[in-house]
Amino acid sequence: MNHVHSLFFLIFTTLILPACGSDNTQSTTSNKSSEAPGFVQLNTHFFSVSCAQSSCHSGEKGAGGLSFDNPKTAYEHLLSGQLSNITAGELGFKLVKSGQPAQSFLLHKLITDSTSLAVEGLGAQMPIGDLQAPGKKTLQAVKGWIEAGAPYDGLDFEADFTTNESVDIYTQCNATDEEGM
Repeated sequence: MNHVHSLFFLIFTTLILPACGSDNTQSTTSNKSSEAPGFVQLNTHFFSVSCAQSSCHSGEKGAGGLSFDNPKTAYEHLLSGQLSNITAGELGFKLVKSGQPAQSFLLHKLITDSTSLAVEGLGAQMPIGDLQAPGKKTLQAVKGWIEAGAPYDGLDFEADFTTNESVDIYTQCNATDEEGM
């Protein structure tokens, strides 16, 4: 019987105790991917260039409550912020659903044309107007980032841009005075 207790004690101290003291969780800001770009790289090469415009996702709040002016705040908002589009929430979207690109509203707004988004009740394609739209490499980088668990830091990538063929959602205004505007 003494041998059984000794064996149990040996197994317990070798396998169980080391796990009790370890912290296997990673902070989202220290999470680095070796497989895909991270938010830092996406923000540097794409979001801050194309999305962080004064009329869109810049300033204190930004459209939909998302501003890319502070990368850490933008990252946290994308992963845990609330959708401003009720229909998107009803369809099961999250702003960014880690590991699930098909349920990530950010990617859906980047890859779906404005006509289809309007039919779905999801607004317009991003970026709107004449801002630089992501090219194939950039879209793959965003998708890869989400698939990799949306790490804060990761591999560098080369962004590419294209012309947004989307329907222009702006109304032409020919007014020349404040009242007409």
